[in-house]
Amino acid sequence: LGEPAGEVRHMSHLVTRAKYDSPSRNPLQKSIKASYPLVWDIAVFIASTIQRDRDIVIDEDEISYIALHIGSHLERQAQAKNRVSATIVSPSYYDVHIVMRESVEKMLGAEVSIDSVITRTDVRPSDLTTEIVISTIPLPFEMDSIIQVQPFLTEADVEAVRRAATRARSCRHCPW
Repeated sequence: LGEPAGEVRHMSHLVTRAKYDSPSRNPLQKSIKASYPLVWDIAVFIASTIQRDRDIVIDEDEISYIALHIGSHLERQAQAKNRVSATIVSPSYYDVHIVMRESVEKMLGAEVSIDSVITRTDVRPSDLTTEIVISTIPLPFEMDSIIQVQPFLTEADVEAVRRAATRARSCRHCPW
């Protein structure tokens, strides 16, 4: 779930606390249990598996921490599904492609996921496999998914990318 190193570390700490009867209190435990019953049930199942495998007892506060990991993972998955895949086409003049990627991620990161950056000028349609293409240069072919922007994003560019992302999301369910 999510970042494996953090979860492995948490599980290691959980097992150590349980072995030495030194639980970690979670002030959100009752709220999590009441507000997210399905996530709570999954956390209880995971805790029971750990208890059986490690011969320890895991209390409800610790179960609520497991539930937080599960909920966090599910939220990240939902957000990722909502983002549109994008390619940035921006020649590598003075690292403009780096600034472009950082700007898109900062301003549109919740809506757009940058899958690739092409820094060549000889782009072919077959190079573009994402839902939208954000290009700082005119391309020698037309595609509905291409948005030409300024080398340094303007507010109008951001809105154009946002509109293209919305169109791409709605086309995911189109029959064609």
